[in-house]
Amino acid sequence: MEIKSCQNCKKDFEIMTDDFAFYEKIKVPHPTFCPDCRLQRRLIQYNERSLYKAECALCKQSMISMYSPEAKRVVYCSACYFGEKWDPMAFGRDYDFSRSFFEQFEELQKEVPSSHLITNNNNINSDYTNYSFRTTNSYLSFSFSASDHIFYSRQGRRHSEYCFDCYGFYKNRYGYELVQSSGSITSAYLTDCRECIDSFFLFDCVNCSNCFMSSNLRNASYVFRGQKLSKESYAQKIKEVIDGSFSQWNLCVDEYRHLLESSIHRFAFQVQITNVSGNNLENCQNLAVSFDCKNVLNSKYLQDIVSKASSFECRDLTSGSHHELSVETMISGPGNKSFFSVFADHIQECAYLYQCRPMEYSFGCMGIRNKKYCILNKQYTEEEYKKLLPKIIEHMKAMPFVGPNGRVYSYGEFFPECFSPFAYNETIAFEEFPLTKEEVLRQGYRWKDPEPKNHEVTIKAENLPDNIHNSSDSVLKEVIACPNNGDPKTQCTNAYRIQKEELEFYRRMNIPLPRHCPNCRYFERKYRKNPWKLWHRQCMCEEGNHGHQNKCLNEFETAYSPEKKERVYCESCYQKSVL
Repeated sequence: MEIKSCQNCKKDFEIMTDDFAFYEKIKVPHPTFCPDCRLQRRLIQYNERSLYKAECALCKQSMISMYSPEAKRVVYCSACYFGEKWDPMAFGRDYDFSRSFFEQFEELQKEVPSSHLITNNNNINSDYTNYSFRTTNSYLSFSFSASDHIFYSRQGRRHSEYCFDCYGFYKNRYGYELVQSSGSITSAYLTDCRECIDSFFLFDCVNCSNCFMSSNLRNASYVFRGQKLSKESYAQKIKEVIDGSFSQWNLCVDEYRHLLESSIHRFAFQVQITNVSGNNLENCQNLAVSFDCKNVLNSKYLQDIVSKASSFECRDLTSGSHHELSVETMISGPGNKSFFSVFADHIQECAYLYQCRPMEYSFGCMGIRNKKYCILNKQYTEEEYKKLLPKIIEHMKAMPFVGPNGRVYSYGEFFPECFSPFAYNETIAFEEFPLTKEEVLRQGYRWKDPEPKNHEVTIKAENLPDNIHNSSDSVLKEVIACPNNGDPKTQCTNAYRIQKEELEFYRRMNIPLPRHCPNCRYFERKYRKNPWKLWHRQCMCEEGNHGHQNKCLNEFETAYSPEKKERVYCESCYQKSVL
């Protein structure tokens, strides 16, 4: 084991014996940034939710883009980007050994056209979505696929319909405010729930129907505030609390916050695992400090890596699918020996790619498809490539790029933050590592002030009809003032509108109109999902019949921060309390 000082945050971090073996195996230098700073650095390249009106640089048609005008990128709509009217190889250039690699790559990245969004041509009526595939009639939703009628939601894992204001959802139908929930139908405000029907305000419940304001239930029905009722009594009580009234609904939301704090929380959600640390892990072995992963072996520092085929022997991957022997990639996969790349799919032994698919044996390329033996978008023979590449790697070590605040980027480092086309507060980094504008600028990152909003507000949120059934179609014409009044912490948009399909959904679900803009609702919802971070804690169980005297002495790594008020139990105490 070796202790190193992070060149970014200056904190010490460990490189373990298995890490040395991994980096030696793939012939990549050891990292000089700590795991958290490496994640933050990747996320600065990851803009999901900041969208702008733009014009395609090729066909001149209007479009929605994730690149602001300040990004200074050539941006094409999907039809043009995937079309035959341009050739990314036309931008190829010789490698210049008098300048750093990263400077040359940034020039290439600015010249080669980028896709306006990370999507393709198989979406229907879903212009205001990003990282979306095979979706229909969806709006302001991000990172989801094969789902229809999804509004104001993020991270959908296929086969969902009519879901509004959800986060981390799979195979749900008619869902509202679902967080980390799957297989639910006609339900609202579920957190960490599975297979629940006609239920409201539940936490950690499985296979339940017609339940309200309860937690830690299994195979239950007609449970109201933790009490089992008859079908008739439950129907009467649910009619009193779910009546379409905002004042009554708001009381339920407040009560639900207290329910979450008082309920028993499993220290981590882990299924079919061996020797793991992290949260939301399924069918994983020998996986450390990782989150939202499925089918992963012998890896570390992964986030949101899910695929049918197993990923193995990887480090520092964020959002992707099957990988082998890969390091520091983001929104990429499948890949075998894929290094330091963004939006790179079906990759074999490549490094420093951006928006490339499929590719083999290439280095430092932008926007290329179906090629091999390329460097800076220039084609080489196999012999030429194998001769030139080692010289470039040695040149990167001898002439590294030095960025803001003295950060040094040699071979083995991900793209410098200062080369990201996005400002810090446009990206997921702002959500996982929240910083003020002053902190962002002090650390050498870019900040984008919100564009002036000249909304002609027609009604304040507080003046909306209290009951959804008193809300006529005329509300669709209203511009509603958000009470948070542009709060930068929630990226408040100051005002918002109600969409026609949205109004129909609220009426069907007997849910009142929302009183905050979608961004403010998103950040409130995000609080219910734990971050990609671990804390060392002790079990909080003090129950006398759980095999311990007084407080349980078991310790663990958990994504529940000590600052939060939840009752966090070890696996043993959780099983004895809940199941």
